[in-house]
Amino acid sequence: MYKFIIILFLFTTPFLFAESEHNSLIETHFGFFTPSIDQESSLTTKPYKDIFDKDGLRFGTSYSFEVFSQDYLGSFFILSGVEYFMVSGYGRYENTPTEESQDETKLTMIPIEIALVYNLDQLQNLLNIPFVFYAKIGLNYNFWWITNGLGSTVDYDNGNSHGGKKGWHYGLGIRFLLDVLDSDAAINLDNQYGINGSYIFIEYNSSKIDDFGKDGFKLGGSYLRFGLALLF
Repeated sequence: MYKFIIILFLFTTPFLFAESEHNSLIETHFGFFTPSIDQESSLTTKPYKDIFDKDGLRFGTSYSFEVFSQDYLGSFFILSGVEYFMVSGYGRYENTPTEESQDETKLTMIPIEIALVYNLDQLQNLLNIPFVFYAKIGLNYNFWWITNGLGSTVDYDNGNSHGGKKGWHYGLGIRFLLDVLDSDAAINLDNQYGINGSYIFIEYNSSKIDDFGKDGFKLGGSYLRFGLALLF
């Protein structure tokens, strides 16, 4: 039931608040990520390193809406977002685990997040300095599955080839206001599309996705997000 609630919240939030008086922020981002699968305490090998041995591209989008704002205190937003991650490699033979097979295997994840975001935007609002520092903390649910070269799921993690993991995350970031580079274009975007501000940003994001300490896959990790944000 909780999975349905999370998905429903994620995909209905933009419509519920689209006509409200709150400011809203739409972000798209990407980064290169390695899940912390090999850090599981019960493992005697490093399956992620042995099979994949590289970062995978992780990208996504999010929508957030303002719930509190005050010039001297900053602002708070509620955020919901979804991402996609996939990495490919070659499996190992069961009897000779050090030997690489010719069969390609893929690990795919779809992380969903809900978070509270604090924006330290006093520099921009009070001093016209085009930087906004922010911090966030929230909950995650990561869907995952492993497939072979034919696209079929394969046995892994004690016989499971797909599933989901709960956890939490935090992020620290900084946005730069692009409007200062071309004020005329910024005015046109505001007049035509209602875009109040355009930002590029970088964020350090760290998560712990292990069903809050239970055994099995650890799908969290840390990485840098780079992206574009539009304020409406």
